[in-house]
Amino acid sequence: MGRELKEKSALVLSKEMKAYNRVIKRAGLVDRGVVTLKGRVTCEINSNHEILLTDLIFTGFFNDMTPIEIASLLSSLVHE
Repeated sequence: MGRELKEKSALVLSKEMKAYNRVIKRAGLVDRGVVTLKGRVTCEINSNHEILLTDLIFTGFFNDMTPIEIASLLSSLVHE
């Protein structure tokens, strides 16, 4: 019974890893197995919204905002 459970767990983890790999490829965080600049920036962000914040940065979302507006927006993404 233990071996069957391990095999099923491995299958679930394998499916999750494949889905995760699709997400990071589509987000442009990895290109042909190499982490891109966008991927490195994502790794440095400490939030539950790393990919969202990286996209906002790379699309220039913050460019026309004041520091107060940026701080207000980012404070909503901080978790503790």
